[in-house]
Amino acid sequence: MKIVLVKLANILKTQARPADIAARFGGEEFVIFLPHTDVDEAKWMAQKFNQEVEQAEWKETGCLTVSVGAATFTVKDTEASILKNADQALYASKENGRNRATHFSELS
Repeated sequence: MKIVLVKLANILKTQARPADIAARFGGEEFVIFLPHTDVDEAKWMAQKFNQEVEQAEWKETGCLTVSVGAATFTVKDTEASILKNADQALYASKENGRNRATHFSELS
């Protein structure tokens, strides 16, 4: 399992832009901070991460997909609330069929 997490981390880091920060956030979760990124660009980046992981060669597992939750920082947010929003979007992705990206703005 460790090799899969390392490979996933490398994919996320290679897809991230120079100013972005990709980090492991718990057991099998990762977080990517996308500074100066609006809602539309965050959605596009999340979908791109989905596609890159799905299209990668996974000899260890046969295939791998990820569910992505995204949130865009607003003036009302704190460090805790932005993570909570992204987590809610992640669970929406999982509940709606997995292997998808959901932005917090799409939840209502």
